[in-house]
Formats: sequence, structure tokens, C-alpha cells
Amino acid sequence: MGKYCSFKPIGNHIIFIKKHSKKPEKQTETTVTIKGQIISETDQKIAYATIVDYDKNNSTLSDSNGFYSFTISQKSESISLLFSKENYYDTIIYLRKANSSNLTIHLHSKPKPIETFQKLEPKRIFFVTSNNIDEYQLVQAFVSPEMLNHAKNLSFQEKRFAQTSLLPYLGTNSWISGSIINHFSVNAIAGYSNGLSGFEIGTVLNISKQDVKGFQIAGFGNITGGNTKALQMATVFNQNAGNMTGLQMAGLSNVVLDTLKGVQIAPLNFAKTNKGFQLGIINVVDSSDGVSIGFVSIVRKGYYNLSLFTDEMVMANVNFKMGAHSFYNIWGLSASSQMWGLTYGVGIHNHPEKKISFNYDLSFTNMSYKKAFEIQVCIKTKLSADLNYRLSPKIDAFAGLSYSIFSSDKIIDTELQQYVSDITNSYIIETQFKSVKIQLWPGAQLGLKWRM
Repeated sequence: MGKYCSFKPIGNHIIFIKKHSKKPEKQTETTVTIKGQIISETDQKIAYATIVDYDKNNSTLSDSNGFYSFTISQKSESISLLFSKENYYDTIIYLRKANSSNLTIHLHSKPKPIETFQKLEPKRIFFVTSNNIDEYQLVQAFVSPEMLNHAKNLSFQEKRFAQTSLLPYLGTNSWISGSIINHFSVNAIAGYSNGLSGFEIGTVLNISKQDVKGFQIAGFGNITGGNTKALQMATVFNQNAGNMTGLQMAGLSNVVLDTLKGVQIAPLNFAKTNKGFQLGIINVVDSSDGVSIGFVSIVRKGYYNLSLFTDEMVMANVNFKMGAHSFYNIWGLSASSQMWGLTYGVGIHNHPEKKISFNYDLSFTNMSYKKAFEIQVCIKTKLSADLNYRLSPKIDAFAGLSYSIFSSDKIIDTELQQYVSDITNSYIIETQFKSVKIQLWPGAQLGLKWRM
């Protein structure tokens, strides 16, 4: 083949070119204008179709009536133009010794897929209005409508070693950057690509239409329209429309609109399905088989439980548990005739599907004695284990053992310390560390739980 013809790749296409027997003459650069109209096989006008000259990394769009005009600087003896439109087959025109001319291009529509089931629109999740990142206002603020049209029309993904850009439309990949997968990418302000397979850094924003693999860091945020398998870091946010495997770290928020299989670390973490690990102040998921550690963890299809019980110290206790069986938060209130307390804690629930299950909790209660609220730190730290017996689909009876550590000021809180000693009787162990008195004792609890 090499003796008689050569080939030229254009995206996912290859053009075979017959070689001349004579040595080609040295070409001088000339300017030619190719114009015409793009229509379908049924003579329908095709608006906003993409025309690309890959030799010059140049492109344009047809207008609303399908007309186009494309001025090209020609130095080689031929020009290869790609005509592409979403839902149509690509057409490549190869022009040897091109002159300014008029070309009417016919694009053939692709057959519509046979849908055996009714197509369902993806559900909108909480604050997310669309899974298509091209519809995000922040993306549209940086990426022009022309670039978005090019990215939509070009069905192939070309890989390039490196690119640099000031803004999405001011870069080495020019207006077709939405169809390019980069191995190395540097964005002085913001960049737009089809995807990443390597390393990318952006001062403000990195926008990837499809998948990201490797390492991505942004001064403001990363937006990914496909799946992510990477270390993703941003000062403000990471937003992913697909699955996430790897590590996300952000100063404000991480969002995964499909399945999290890696780690999220940020004040606010969101994932549709959590099969990984979240660490933050607030974690929000739709369903979870993973672990979410935070001050508040909201799991829509998760574990919600209201407990009413008594223990060795306080007659009436109410605890609300929310999160996942693998890890939940505890919010509680305790009260007796002379003392009351507010509780926060964490725990896990083992064998939730069985008639007999177990809860293991670590809680912290700030106790107030004969006061509306205790200003001093009077903390009861309690480690407990409960055995639950299911009485009905919604109600469990439970009993458990615990061990508590009470810390208070040895001078100011003498009344409260004496009350604790009287209640816990001879089981208490007392010690002190500097100005803090520490009281330790074993205990038990008994009550009912309502599965919400």
C-alpha cells in the first residue's frame, strides 16, 4: 500500500490517497473559500452543522438555513473537510488542488433506534436540574454556543498529547476542543475538552464533556460530564455527572450524580449512590452501601430510628438516629426531675434485616443540673451495645450494656458530681486530672425503637 497510496486519519475516519508518480511541486500558500449548503437526503436544510479542516485545526458552522462559507489557507496540494451533524452520518470531502468553489453537501440521517420500552427521563436529584453539563449556566458562561454545537455534532473523540488554553475558545485545540481527549492540559483561566487521560491543571475551571482519568486540579472547580477515575482537587467544588472512582477533595462541595465508589472529602458531599466513603460536615446520598461520616448524614433510602428508653442515670431518654446502617448520627434529649442533657453521637447497626440485630453507639451528652443550661463543660461520654428484638416491622424492643465517663470541673460542679455518685452508687470509679474530675461507671438501658 505504501508504494501506491498513503492514508490520512481524520478523527475516527481514514482517507486513502493515491500517490503521484511525479514528485509534487513546491506549494505556495493560497487562500480559498469553500461555500455552499448542507441538506439532508430529503432536501431538508441542516442548520448548525460542523465543518472541520483538520490540517489547519479550523472549523465553522452552517447557519440556520444550512448555508456555510469556509475560508481556508491552503499550502498543501489537497484539502480534507469533514461535515458532521448530530444524528447524521459524517461526510468527508477530499479536494485536490482546491479552488474557491460552491459545494452542496448531502448528509444522510442515522436510523432511529427501536425503543422496545418507554424512554424515561432521568430523575432530577435535589438541587441538580440536569445531568447534561452543557446546560449548566457556569459552563455556558465560559463555553460559547458554537463550541457546544461542535462538541454535540462531532461523534468521534480524537486523542492529543497536550493542549494549552487561556479560555475554552482561545487554545491550541481551537473551537473543536469539545471533541478532543487530552493527555496533558494546562488552562490559564478555563478549559473545555471531551475528556482527560492524564494530567490537567486550571487556574479557575476545568470542564470535561465525558470521562476523566488521572489527576485534575482547579483553582475554583472541576466539572465532568462522564465517569471519573482520578484524583480530583478543587478550591471550591468538584461536580461529576457519572460514576466516581478515586479521591475527590474540595473546599466547599463534591457532587457525584451517579455512584460513588471512591472517597469524598469536603464540608458538603453528595452522591446518588454511595458505595465508597464520605467525610464532611454534611453528607447527602440517595442510597448507601458505603460509609458517610459527618455532623449530619442524610440518606433518603437510609436508616431512621426513634428510641425511647431509660438507663441507670436518667429516667427518660429520646434518641433520633439518621444515616445508613453502616454509620449514622445520633441526636438526643435526656431528662429527669433534677437534670437534663443534650446528646450527639455516632453508631453502626449490624444485621438490620434479621429479627435480632445489634447497635453499637458512641455518644456525648452535655449535662445540666438544676439549671436551664450548663455553661461549663459537663460531658458524659457513653459507649453502648444494644440487642434489638423485632416485635413488628416497625417496632423493636431492646436492652443493652454501657460504660460511661463523666468529666466536669472538680470545684464548680460539686453538686452534679455528688448527684452522679449517688445515682451510680458503689459502681463508680473516681479520679481527677488537673482541674477536671472524672467519674467512670458501667450501666444498662432498656427501651423501644421505632423504625421510621
